[in-house]
Amino acid sequence: MSAASQPSPVPDSDTIRAFYRALVRPGDVHEIRIPNPRDRRLGVVSGYVDDEDRFVAIAADIDGSAAEAVYATLNPVNPALLARAANRLERNAKTVTGDHDILRYRNLLVDVDPVRPAGISATDEERAGALATTDAIVAFLAEQGWPDPVVHGSSGNDGLLIYRLPDLSNTAESVALVKATLETLASLFDSPGVKVDTSVANPSRLVKVLGTLAAKGDHLPDRPWRRAEGVCRGGE
Repeated sequence: MSAASQPSPVPDSDTIRAFYRALVRPGDVHEIRIPNPRDRRLGVVSGYVDDEDRFVAIAADIDGSAAEAVYATLNPVNPALLARAANRLERNAKTVTGDHDILRYRNLLVDVDPVRPAGISATDEERAGALATTDAIVAFLAEQGWPDPVVHGSSGNDGLLIYRLPDLSNTAESVALVKATLETLASLFDSPGVKVDTSVANPSRLVKVLGTLAAKGDHLPDRPWRRAEGVCRGGE
């Protein structure tokens, strides 16, 4: 099958900005990372951002022809890391954020993946199954007294939720709590076609930037590149 003739939509600056405001507190530093640029000579591309306009400009400048995806750290990093690449991207980055670089555990990521081979985009049917499960998780957690997620959408191929945590310290106990939460959701909502990713509990976890493109594999009619999108509720 040949690649689709029409390219996927370009990144959406308004959604990127809304995502930033939902995820980031004023003054916090987050890493932007492109682990898989199309040009392998670039290596890992990384930078650190503490400015909303620069975050939006950097993320919006990257389309599917340049990278499979654009990510940011889910939680704020040590502000000293801004000196690695301040409000810009660095090619062939030698050092990226580690778990020990995270100051606080502020956000919980729930990533609902459709089961499919690695390295390719989801079909519409696979994605719809993941989104239906994501909505079911939101309804279930609301019944347990959880607030609305600050981000509710799709990273392009799967379902994505981000919930605000009560500003936990970055400790082994916090990691265990988040891991146990994800494992509970997996036990309740996993199915043959959809899985809750329980591997995303580590503090330095990356999350797809909403408004950017998910461009795994080739852009085919039945497995197209898509823009990550969703509802982003205002930050604090």
